[in-house]
Amino acid sequence: MSEVKVSVVVPVYNQERHLEECLQSLLNQTLQDIEVICVDDGSTDRSKEILDEIAAKDGRVKILHQKNQYAGVARNNGFSVATGKYVCFLDSDDFFASSLLEKTYLRAEETNADIILFGAKKYNTETKTVEDAPWYFNRRYLPKGKDVFSREDVPDKIMLLTSPAPWTKLYRSDFIREQNLQFQALQNSNDAFFTLLAVSVAQRIAYVDEDLVYYRVGQSSNLQSGKAKNPTCFIEAYTQLYQELARRKIFDQVEKSYTDIVISGCAYNLDTIRDPLARLQICEKISSDEFLKSGILNHEENYYENKGKYYKVKGCLAAWQQHLQSGGKKKEKQHNTVLYSYRRKEEPLVSVVVPVYNVQDYLRQCLNSLIAQTLNEIEIICINDGSTDDSLSILLDYAKMDCRISVITKENGG
Repeated sequence: MSEVKVSVVVPVYNQERHLEECLQSLLNQTLQDIEVICVDDGSTDRSKEILDEIAAKDGRVKILHQKNQYAGVARNNGFSVATGKYVCFLDSDDFFASSLLEKTYLRAEETNADIILFGAKKYNTETKTVEDAPWYFNRRYLPKGKDVFSREDVPDKIMLLTSPAPWTKLYRSDFIREQNLQFQALQNSNDAFFTLLAVSVAQRIAYVDEDLVYYRVGQSSNLQSGKAKNPTCFIEAYTQLYQELARRKIFDQVEKSYTDIVISGCAYNLDTIRDPLARLQICEKISSDEFLKSGILNHEENYYENKGKYYKVKGCLAAWQQHLQSGGKKKEKQHNTVLYSYRRKEEPLVSVVVPVYNVQDYLRQCLNSLIAQTLNEIEIICINDGSTDDSLSILLDYAKMDCRISVITKENGG
């Protein structure tokens, strides 16, 4: 076998449905001088058999086995045996453009880059449709007139350039070793620390301006229900990231970038994790001294990239304080009473009054559009008119995450 140009590390856990398609899209790459290191993370389905069958047919496939320790540990173990000059960390339920490895490898060689960025598209398993997903590579934040850059060029946007996912990047292997970068051993969000630290410390970042990954969505397995079991992993990741940036004495330089990406990540998890207990755990963790040590909520409102997300995260502090003041018990009075009202110090310029009756299917979209208004100095007064569906619960969730929202409930009266 010729010298390995790129090592591809693929953690595998119970992906019998999509694993073969993933690996074939790698073995059919136009760049053939590769190795594909599959790390079986204690799968209980047919994934092991599929890996063995493919490895028997193609010597470029290596297989490691570990007990179930999640994707971060699997990626670390896979990289420990990688021999390629470059490495790509991809997921076993996605598939890839045939030119992914060749284009990123050639670009890395041309620019002597530590990291090559590229984009991804969403592929819906159920509908078989492809959608653009520009947030995986935020090209609007690229420094103008520079093909190769670092945090020195875009300190306020360096972490916003790309998502925390590891699979839209090619890394120089020695860069990872020199910087002693490792994925965290968390059940979820185990890639955020690695990815965001990597782009922050890299001296040379370049990119291929194409979408080369097809990220699979619409699967029957419920990722969010799994995250609800360990809902604060993402906060642990961000906390360690702050500590490491401070230890390396670069936090002051990238503070705004860190603040905006963390606010965005917190708001996303608050939006997508619906379990009330899990959300309360998130509020508790966000209110902790350890998390707040970075000063993430201490800036003026105009400092933040998205004020709506800032209000949502800041509302967690009020929600947790109310929980403590109520003796740790949830109080929900049901008749003609204010259930939740946390006023900002500033007077609102506009009051928005929203009557609500059995609109659970549309209520989140309505509230999201109000929270995201370009005018931030507003109050949103929601009157629950005796709803019998989940509308009241949704209102309370939003009120606890955004201090501009008040909830009043009354008997049905039109």
